[in-house]
Amino acid sequence: QVHLELSAEGKRTRVKLRHDGWQEGADWEKGRGYFSHAWPVVLARLKHRFAIGPLDWKHPFAPVSLDDLKWLVGSYRSTSGTTLQEEMWTRSEAGFLGAYRVSEQSKASFLELSTIELEDGELYFRMQMFGPGLTPSKRTAAKPLRFALHGVEDQSALFVGLDGEKGTELYYRLEKDTLEVTLKKPKGEAEVVKLSRVPQP
Repeated sequence: QVHLELSAEGKRTRVKLRHDGWQEGADWEKGRGYFSHAWPVVLARLKHRFAIGPLDWKHPFAPVSLDDLKWLVGSYRSTSGTTLQEEMWTRSEAGFLGAYRVSEQSKASFLELSTIELEDGELYFRMQMFGPGLTPSKRTAAKPLRFALHGVEDQSALFVGLDGEKGTELYYRLEKDTLEVTLKKPKGEAEVVKLSRVPQP
């Protein structure tokens, strides 16, 4: 027997699930073991659907933790002529802190500061852009851009835009020592940046 209880809490709804009526025996124990792992995934997907958006059943959402993104930590860079691109990620108990910088002829021309933090069971990516000297960038609003983690597979992660960025996708993929970052807007071509991992001393 499965009992569902829904109760209003302001603008939110609390969902309680109780699965009981179990009997004795090896098959019953096997069934209990299956559902003890399955129900947390089902409830996480239910919450994700209403908090973030519809699920992609070709790549269904599964509950994740900060540890699922530990492959991101490191320093990466790419050079093209006099242009240098750098991206750095660190990890602490609070989450991830990232910085992306573009330099022209040894002078910084663009900077992004980002965080990835766990909030109420969801992982959120926030990004704020700056111009030279940490001046506000014309490419972004006063508030940081906000994305939600939509899926992790091996060493890749897909974030989907929220608020004013709905329809935008931010995709990170690490293959060997190359970090590929793809920003795809609803209209227009995708922006792709490829950077090589910097060996640590």
